[in-house]
Amino acid sequence: MRPKTLPWLSLTRSRLTNDWRNLPHGLLLAGPEGVGKAQLAMDLAGLLLCASPSEEQACGQCSSCHLLSETIHPDFHVLTSEADEPVLDSVQLTHAERYWLERKGASTKKPSEQIGVDAIRALNEALASTAKLSGAKVAFIRNADKLNRNAANALLKLLEEPTPRTYLILTSAFTHRLPVTVRSRCARVACPVPSLQETQEWLNDRHAIDTKLASALVRTGMGPLSIERIIQAGQDKALASLVDQVKTQLGKVNLNAMLKFCDQLTPNIVLAVLQSIVEEKFRAESALGCRANTTETGWSREALIRSYYLLGDARERLSSALDTQLSLESVFTEFEKVVSH
Repeated sequence: MRPKTLPWLSLTRSRLTNDWRNLPHGLLLAGPEGVGKAQLAMDLAGLLLCASPSEEQACGQCSSCHLLSETIHPDFHVLTSEADEPVLDSVQLTHAERYWLERKGASTKKPSEQIGVDAIRALNEALASTAKLSGAKVAFIRNADKLNRNAANALLKLLEEPTPRTYLILTSAFTHRLPVTVRSRCARVACPVPSLQETQEWLNDRHAIDTKLASALVRTGMGPLSIERIIQAGQDKALASLVDQVKTQLGKVNLNAMLKFCDQLTPNIVLAVLQSIVEEKFRAESALGCRANTTETGWSREALIRSYYLLGDARERLSSALDTQLSLESVFTEFEKVVSH
């Protein structure tokens, strides 16, 4: 499986692959959503499983590489929440489905936002056996912060008592949600965020989109891969419209309009964009040394701080909300109150 290195991750990848035979048992790839952590994890997995690696990359020709890219590799395992299915590529999906134990026999059930303890137990059992092919066994736990408490505790056994040539690669955009005991047993690798110019150039190279639109998308604060998924889904104009509306209307956030954007995009994207715009305005205020420059931005410094934490808390709680619609209505109503004062 040939690597598809993202330009802004090339240095990070090189540092890992230059001495790949001595990679630690547990790796935690940390960085914002959409910067390519999963792609880097898959790249490393391919290298570790390859029977004939060369120049710090998988050969793409051996039976192990073919199994990984075309069917199910017996020594590769992917754990992620069922709710993450839309963002998985075909290889990840094929290897993840066998661990979606809650889905079996419950096809009408809402996809779980968590990685449960039964999946970790099944993984533990799979990794306890001898490797079927090249000798290495690799488990990729995508968005590891979605492990529930029992699952995280069960994962500790794998991290504390590794079998030979077993590698656990975790990714997370919210590492603070992981228990300290899990974080402390993994080598943390920071995945950098590309500059606005790097992101725009990368998007322009891959998609025929208007330069002005590309610039608007980049300034949402979202990662390049997150933006690309939105472009591929035909939602790029809706995203640009959201950014324009929030920036121009400032404190006059319309509840119905925000709920409509949630339907067009996703609640998480809308909240993330709002929080990013608030952060951008706060940085602008700080650069000017202003305490309450309502003439320039329409929002006071206090309102910026309060709204930033309000949106962050909403993003944290969204996945566990019993009534998503009611929760969003409450958040947007409170947000409008905060920024209008």
